[in-house]
Amino acid sequence: MIEITDLCKSYGKNDVLIDADLKICEGDIFGIIGINGAGKSTLMRLMTGVLRADKGKILIDGEEIYENEKIKKNIFFLPDDPFYTINLTGEQQAAFYKNFYEFDNETSC
Repeated sequence: MIEITDLCKSYGKNDVLIDADLKICEGDIFGIIGINGAGKSTLMRLMTGVLRADKGKILIDGEEIYENEKIKKNIFFLPDDPFYTINLTGEQQAAFYKNFYEFDNETSC
């Protein structure tokens, strides 16, 4: 389960999220929609522990996400602007992500 309570995030004087609350139960399918600049990507970065919230809590299965290696091992976040992998081959990208995630790139066929 993902629980978000009183979540706030600002960039300078620009408030992006203000006291956001959200609960996503196990098995739910959830979508985030909104115009550019609405805070969708910021919310995803907060939910995956890439960014630290200014205020509030994000719990995944009852545990805080930020700086929690145990929880982060079960999350894969691929942003819409992966500037750091733009010129890498598939093999190079796999090697890059293996630094952060455990996965097997062998096929079973």
